[in-house]
Amino acid sequence: MIRQRKKTRMNSINQTSPLRWFLLLWVGLVYIQVVQTALPIQNLYPDKIPQGMVNNPQFNLALFTLLMILHAGLHWGAFSLRKNRDLLLSFLGQGILVLLIYFLAQAGDAIVGLCLALTIEAITLFRQARLTILVGGGCLLLFGLTEGTQIVSILGHGSGSVNKLIDAVTGSTTLILFVIACVLLSIQQGRAHQRDQTFLCELEIAHAELKTAHEQLEEYAVEVEDLTLIAERQRLARELHDTLAQGLVGLTMQLETIDALLLKQQINQARTIVQQAMTRARATITEARAAIEDLRAETQDAQSFSQAVQVEIQRFTSATGISCACSLPEILLLPPALQEHLLRLVTEGLMNIARHAQATRAWVCANCDQQGLTFEIGDDGIGFDPEAAVRQAGHYGLLGLRERARLLQGQLQIISALGKGTTICLHLLGTDGGIRDEQ
Repeated sequence: MIRQRKKTRMNSINQTSPLRWFLLLWVGLVYIQVVQTALPIQNLYPDKIPQGMVNNPQFNLALFTLLMILHAGLHWGAFSLRKNRDLLLSFLGQGILVLLIYFLAQAGDAIVGLCLALTIEAITLFRQARLTILVGGGCLLLFGLTEGTQIVSILGHGSGSVNKLIDAVTGSTTLILFVIACVLLSIQQGRAHQRDQTFLCELEIAHAELKTAHEQLEEYAVEVEDLTLIAERQRLARELHDTLAQGLVGLTMQLETIDALLLKQQINQARTIVQQAMTRARATITEARAAIEDLRAETQDAQSFSQAVQVEIQRFTSATGISCACSLPEILLLPPALQEHLLRLVTEGLMNIARHAQATRAWVCANCDQQGLTFEIGDDGIGFDPEAAVRQAGHYGLLGLRERARLLQGQLQIISALGKGTTICLHLLGTDGGIRDEQ
């Protein structure tokens, strides 16, 4: 911040440096003009020597030179001041010096030039219009005082008073023209300020547009979240159709077969089909309950993730009779979205085992290391061809697992072959940072 202020100050000084030299040259020309007018060769032009400098020309010249040097020094130093109070004091000192110079040299043209320089300096240095008007009014007051004194002196001398009065009026006209120039300069500065204000308004409009765009992005994010939820529910609806509806159709067909066998007194065959129907009914009930729980599931706030997985495994084992081993580290502080996806991965995997695997043993395990989290669900069932299953219609479960893996920015690997069981592995990179052992 300090460096920035110093840089801004240096830039401001560099911008006003040409005007500083110009005003210094202006004061120097005024000095030369007064010296040439007030101190000509006295023997040749005694009538042109101002009254205040006749008695002792050398002393008056030295004093006049000293006052002009002080005046030029105040001009030069004013461009280095930044506080309005210091600038006002500088202008007050310059005004006093101008008044002393007039009473010493009695040169009205010099006062006009010095007042012009003060006015230009005030317009340049003051950013507030009232301060510029204050200094300009002081210059006019100073000029009026000196000009009035000169006019009174002119009217008191009869000879040549007309020419001197014309010279005084000419000086006043010069000051009036300069005031007009100052007005034009002020108009130019006003236009520049208006351009700055327009630019600021454009920046505010751009900021408002960016804010609106940000709000729209937030709305789009909410819409995307809603659409994702709708898509998930639609997937679960399709899963219910493929599980509950198809299971009930199968049970209906088996019951019809049992009825026909009982009419034919084929008790043993009917008993076999009854046992198959009971097994199928249990599996269908398990699938329906799992799908319903999946639909109603919320983030795991009340219970830990490992406890929720244990509940799903117990439900699966009690419904299918298939033993399921569980090897999970004590996982805590997983993001709620990650917990939900992993829990649904477990539910989907166990549901597929109950429906298709014909397994005698299943397992759910996880491994956490520096590379991330590896989540695995497997069985020793009949297996299948993953590539062929993906190409077949109706396998929404595998598609859902792959979609979840993409949402988690993980890698899903399905390892299976006919007669060699199935293993589903989900690899999540960089997830170990959110996993801690429960104390």
